[in-house]
Amino acid sequence: MDDGTRENVSREIFASPSNALLALRMSSWVLVLPVAKRVFPIERLARFMWRDGRGLRVPERESYVIRLGCRLTRFSGSNCLERSLILYRYLGSGGADPTLVLGVVTGKGQHRFGHAWLVVDGAPLIDAQTELELYEPFVAFGPGARRISEPAATSSTAR
Repeated sequence: MDDGTRENVSREIFASPSNALLALRMSSWVLVLPVAKRVFPIERLARFMWRDGRGLRVPERESYVIRLGCRLTRFSGSNCLERSLILYRYLGSGGADPTLVLGVVTGKGQHRFGHAWLVVDGAPLIDAQTELELYEPFVAFGPGARRISEPAATSSTAR
């Protein structure tokens, strides 16, 4: 995210009371999730973070939620799981029906590297498809935090 985008997000926060309230609510999760992810299993976190959509999707609002979520988690030093859980919550409540995917890649010497990302409308939300091809999905949660039995097939990274 370049400086112009950061500046735009900062301006958007104060453009309306609803934007400011959303930023405050999302910021609270930025503070809570670093501890919660170490205490609760991912299944419980996914269920807790899921919120059903209300009404029609609003593309402009979704775009703002994504920019704000990326900005807040980048600023705080949060990781991909925290960012994905926050966006899972707020995009879900906006009717986008995101899928939360967790994957892993095994490097040399059996080091494992994990990553979390969202899929919306069949495509990765933030990460490039080519980057995600490095990861083997091992669990995915769809709308309602329902566990998807074949995460590789629904994450758009199947080999």
